Amino acid sequence: MNKKKILIVAKSLSEGGAERAAAILSIMLKDFNYDVSIIILDNKVSYDFYGNYFILNKEKLKKNFKTRLGFFIDFRNYVKKNNFNYIIDFRTRNSSLREILIYRFIYKKVKNIIFTIHLPKLFLYVPRPYFLFKKVYSKALKNIVVSQEIKTLLKEKLSLNNTDLIYNAIDINLINKLKNEDILEKDKFILIVGRMNDDIKQIDKLINIYTETNLKERNIKLFIMGSGVLTKDIIDSVKSRGLNNDIHFLSFQENPYKYMSKAMFLVLCSKMEGFPYVILESLACGNPVITFDCRTGPREVIVNEYNGLLVEDQNFLELKNAINKFLADSKLYDFCKSNTLKSVEKYDIKIIAEDWIHVLELAN
Repeated sequence: MNKKKILIVAKSLSEGGAERAAAILSIMLKDFNYDVSIIILDNKVSYDFYGNYFILNKEKLKKNFKTRLGFFIDFRNYVKKNNFNYIIDFRTRNSSLREILIYRFIYKKVKNIIFTIHLPKLFLYVPRPYFLFKKVYSKALKNIVVSQEIKTLLKEKLSLNNTDLIYNAIDINLINKLKNEDILEKDKFILIVGRMNDDIKQIDKLINIYTETNLKERNIKLFIMGSGVLTKDIIDSVKSRGLNNDIHFLSFQENPYKYMSKAMFLVLCSKMEGFPYVILESLACGNPVITFDCRTGPREVIVNEYNGLLVEDQNFLELKNAINKFLADSKLYDFCKSNTLKSVEKYDIKIIAEDWIHVLELAN
């Protein structure tokens, strides 16, 4: 029997959560009867993936009309040549004109389109005006969201009946293999992970909180894992405050699990989240999480005082108190730590793969 052909469309295969989800989906589909291809807009690949991949030069979109037209022609020709049965789109889709062109001249010829939505800011994934694009999204095979609250928001804004929740997946076996790799650092530390391209992760505010907690007096460091355009500014700020011996910067890590497994706990203080991989991965590494109770994401994984601590959203005073609570109450910390792995077993790729296969089989 001929394999059905799936095209996964993503910005890249590096750094972001949606990009990681696209890469992991390609691997999940490997063991099923699907021929997988991936189109990426940026030539950035650091995640493991499965299948053929083709790079579209996103820079063409920023130049003149001729090069922009070339981008769409390359995209259209690749889709037409390969005669895909499905397209699964992991991109942000916030340009109305661009998305109309992609849908009318590229996607419309493919029978089964699946759109994914990874953040509560729906306008990043559903272009405005919503009433126009509701027609596009209602014709999709499915609109896949990564958290229950995002599903609720999507229903409120677009009243779609073809929306399903499929959580992000982690490969627990792979994490178990990689987490025991040694690191050079011997200090005790807590960890925050995130890109530093904007202020969404609020790393600068966590640095302020670090100086107000009992971490410094206990000689527990803050490790910051990630990179971005703001990295230099944040590093300079740390140095100017004389904190360079207390706060350690790690660039993007191909194996973040070796640090997650050795941290005391992970801290997440974002302005917003979708369904953050770092929470799942930290728990899979055996470490609890302290996180803001954002509208979407963390509360669907973290149960307060069971596998971590949920803090009132954007309340940095309570975040400080939660960090100190873990330091002072070893019994609570150990209890949360003991529940980490079993709380994420349901997100393993073997289980989440079945959810995806169920959606794909709807087209049969």
